[in-house]
Amino acid sequence: MSEGYGLTNMKKFQSVLLVAMASFLLCACTTQERQATSPSSVNATSSTEESSASFIDATTTESEKPISTTTVDPTTESSEEKELSLYERYLRNEVKSSIEPVKDCSNLNEMQDWPDDGFTVNELCKFLFENSFRYGDYNEPLRVMYSYIDCAHDGEEELVLQIESGLYDFQPILIYKVVNGSLEMTELFYCYSRGWHTVYQYGYVVGFGSSGAGTHHEYTGVLDENGKYQQISISELSQTHYGDPGYWDNTGRFEKLYEYISSAGYEYGGYQFDAIVRTEFVETGEVTYSFYMDRQVNEQEWEQATDPDIYENSQFAKAFKIAGIELTSKLELDEKLDSFVKEDVRNGGEIQWKELDIDM
Repeated sequence: MSEGYGLTNMKKFQSVLLVAMASFLLCACTTQERQATSPSSVNATSSTEESSASFIDATTTESEKPISTTTVDPTTESSEEKELSLYERYLRNEVKSSIEPVKDCSNLNEMQDWPDDGFTVNELCKFLFENSFRYGDYNEPLRVMYSYIDCAHDGEEELVLQIESGLYDFQPILIYKVVNGSLEMTELFYCYSRGWHTVYQYGYVVGFGSSGAGTHHEYTGVLDENGKYQQISISELSQTHYGDPGYWDNTGRFEKLYEYISSAGYEYGGYQFDAIVRTEFVETGEVTYSFYMDRQVNEQEWEQATDPDIYENSQFAKAFKIAGIELTSKLELDEKLDSFVKEDVRNGGEIQWKELDIDM
């Protein structure tokens, strides 16, 4: 074999090898392209993207989420929010309230020029300061307290103001309610140096007044769902060693009662006889008679006796029997009073007051 033949064969072999390598590379590229475009590859990629998006959404905080730009229609505001808003606007002197209870107040009924559209808080305080106090030269500033109560415990809030004059002569408590979109003053409790009222969280009301050294009055009632006062009972307390309650009737039995108590003494079981109590229940007209005994706990506090023995065995209980007067014990009287008031209303706590800044 010649040298030229061998060289020729070598060139052929190299050519074949180059063709084979080129074919192998072309096949490999085609396979990668098919894998890149296969359905399983697409699904895998999509699944990975969805998983990633889900993870991002799950870890997004509320503050990072898009803020809604939807405008809330103010007419959809709840009635309670509207009422509270109106109360707050009144406290800021932005709206006025009707003043019918002020017009009816005996201490102010000589006034003639009443405003047709009512008063703001500041106008009301200025008016009361100038017209309701007995001593016109008393210039100590007013102090106004406010709070919210729930009359009749029906879920509807009412506004209550207490105006303190600094002079313990006239300190009214005012009740307000929203009625048909307007603010109305529904009640005024007259409080002065010899009488006052206490209003509790759900509209239970207790009052006390003095007609002199020997006679006092106690009142119980409730504020109904309309913010109107409904009287339950009126009690007259007559202190036997200061006066004679014979005017309760003309049978002579109370004179007999006084005579026996006076001769028997005023103390029993560490308690002092305080007063005979005549209680009339407004709704039924029923009248009961009882007596109070108390003892001094400290300089400013007295404790009423509740021991049943006092109403069964004391000389005071015997005096009622001798005089022919049916005796109602203090416990029975309290239970009877409670029966006219819903338990949840009766158990309402004391009002938590806040002071209101005023500028007269």
